[in-house]
Amino acid sequence: MGMVMNTRKALWKAAFSLLVMLVPQSILADVNRFPLGVDSNRRVSAQFFDSTYPQSWSPPAQHLGIDLPAPNGASVFSPVSGRVLLNRTARSDPFEKYLIIRGDKQGFQHVFGHINSDLEEGTQVIVGERIGAIVSAGTGPHLHWGINSGNVLEAIGAGWGWGRAPVSSTPSQAIERGWINPTAWLAEVESSSPISNVNWPLCNLDRTPLCLMAASLDHARKNVPQDQLEVEIRWAAEGFLELGDFETARLLAEEAEHIIFRSEERDFHTIVHLGAVFAGAGQIPKARHLANGIADQRDNAYSQMAGKLVRWEMHEAALTIADEIRSSWSQGVYEDIALSLFEDGRVDEAMAMLNENIPRGIYRVNTFAQFASHAFREDRTSEGQNYLSMARDEYSQLQRKSGESHLARAEVLAGNMDAALELLYSASSSYSSESIMGHLAAGAAETNNLSTAIDFSIQLKGNFGEYNRYVALLETVKALYRTDDETRLVSFLSRLDGDDRDDGWSIAANAAAEAGDLNRAETYIRNMQDQSSQAWARLDVYSELAKVDIPGALEKLDEFDRGEMHAAFLYSVALAAAEKLN
Repeated sequence: MGMVMNTRKALWKAAFSLLVMLVPQSILADVNRFPLGVDSNRRVSAQFFDSTYPQSWSPPAQHLGIDLPAPNGASVFSPVSGRVLLNRTARSDPFEKYLIIRGDKQGFQHVFGHINSDLEEGTQVIVGERIGAIVSAGTGPHLHWGINSGNVLEAIGAGWGWGRAPVSSTPSQAIERGWINPTAWLAEVESSSPISNVNWPLCNLDRTPLCLMAASLDHARKNVPQDQLEVEIRWAAEGFLELGDFETARLLAEEAEHIIFRSEERDFHTIVHLGAVFAGAGQIPKARHLANGIADQRDNAYSQMAGKLVRWEMHEAALTIADEIRSSWSQGVYEDIALSLFEDGRVDEAMAMLNENIPRGIYRVNTFAQFASHAFREDRTSEGQNYLSMARDEYSQLQRKSGESHLARAEVLAGNMDAALELLYSASSSYSSESIMGHLAAGAAETNNLSTAIDFSIQLKGNFGEYNRYVALLETVKALYRTDDETRLVSFLSRLDGDDRDDGWSIAANAAAEAGDLNRAETYIRNMQDQSSQAWARLDVYSELAKVDIPGALEKLDEFDRGEMHAAFLYSVALAAAEKLN
């Protein structure tokens, strides 16, 4: 769990240089603006033009910044996002070591003295990023922080340095040379924050994404209608959970829970979201209370909560939720966890999960079959054949044949279309037949057998469950897009009805966006009939755009209404950027 959460935090760190553009700068003021970070008591040992400063030096001098005492080796964090202009920290004299960063927003130059830093000139830094460490100077280890609204190097000369000025100089003369009191600058920046009343600590880089979440959420509280606020809170709760701040996630989930229980509508989807957050935050009784409140769908709710936890790689919480399920659906959770572990390369753990929790039956068949399919996709043919043999063996020992869809797909990926068709034609029920057909179509598309994929996808339109329908469409449309045969793609989608056709165009749009063809993606979206579906498709497209062009994606922000679409946009663009940079 720890390694998974650290990986997620690392993704957010990498993305944050792009995320600072995600929301208006005014709502970012609670990220770290103090160079010594979260744990600093903000003690200042020498103020700007401190009256006691001149006698500390020989010859006497005035002070052009503030001194912040801290232990030798203490980390220094950037109070702004910007670029390293000058790094002279390699000098041997601690009083000649300094770094200059030019802030992107105001253009002010920030001087950090008596530090070591390995940042190269021209390096982009982000607010809250570690930029160096304090080195001992003669008056005791401390950081000198100065700010110049113009150019530090041009302000140096005639007895003026980067940290000290002639003893006869005045604050007015310093201001004329561009020098600013960092204490006043910090107070102005923080007081201008619309979330200044939020009890949220200043952050170093490890916590900056969490601060961004908090700032965005508070911005939502001030702008989102009350009847839509629960959605923003719920998305924020999930975000905090994924970033490892379980306590904040729990508090936000409780707030969202109070909102929905004040209303008469208790949406199943919302119950699942909140229950998963509570479970992930270690609040199993809360998750249990939510699921038990919808008794007719209790096991379904638990199963979907566990499914979300598996996607967040919170396997222990998912296992705990699975223990609450009274039906065989719990085995579906174990199957999902085993597959997640297998895809992550943790094969021994995956096999242990399978052998300890999934008895002989269709779930065991499905698990082995999905292991096989994953191996085939990665060209690990021998390994795939081994798992496929295990799946076949388990299937042969079933008393009642059903649910063979994953086995059929694995057979197709192994090149055994006849074996897959035999499973289809011997299916014991119409549901099994439709499920097998959906996965068979998907497998055919994955192996570029497009005629078969199209034929089965067309046969299944409108006649089977949403999941199986989408499985077939997803792979078939993606495969058609890869062929760059626009005529064949349009012909296929024109033969589908209603929601199926819109789903197909959405898949095609996302494929085009992944390929960087945003104009083509927009054309596909315009072919969709349902406006809500169009909005969600655009969200997916802009998430792909964010991987290569964050500013371009963010120009689209106003296209989304406040509420779930707005929250989902912020959430998905952030994760898309993080995944791209990982």
